[in-house]
Amino acid sequence: MITPQPPPQSNQMDSPSGLEQEVLGTWSLLEYSSEPFDGKGPTIHPMGPDARGILTYTSDGYMTVNVMPTVGNKIKQSIHDGVMYTGRYWIDKKQPDGRGAVMCHDVQMACPAELEGTVLKRQFMISEGRLRLSSLKYVDLEVWFRPSSLRTRVCL
Repeated sequence: MITPQPPPQSNQMDSPSGLEQEVLGTWSLLEYSSEPFDGKGPTIHPMGPDARGILTYTSDGYMTVNVMPTVGNKIKQSIHDGVMYTGRYWIDKKQPDGRGAVMCHDVQMACPAELEGTVLKRQFMISEGRLRLSSLKYVDLEVWFRPSSLRTRVCL
């Protein structure tokens, strides 16, 4: 049996409104890429140019994400073979550097298991029906969209 765990009290979402409301639902991966910090060099696609994925945020503060390369290996050996995790999430708008809103994922179950027990932070923005997540420590970019067939809100 899984016992729900609340997000940290200092960042807890009271009632979803505005940006919190916009992020709710299911998103489909449009692009997953990584760029050099200095902007010099090619953009790479760690799981190939046609990686596929589903990301869901629920109104009760849970999220789940699955990202896989289009052509997968029968035996998963590295992070390049896919990433799946689930846990609590919250939006932290109070960043001292003024870089905007930050999405925090409290990873409770994951593959690869090394992600479990970590809090992954992503700068995020929603514009024109697209959700853009960027790593704060690396230059990784995930762009998600809501196709019309995935507009259903999921509430557990």
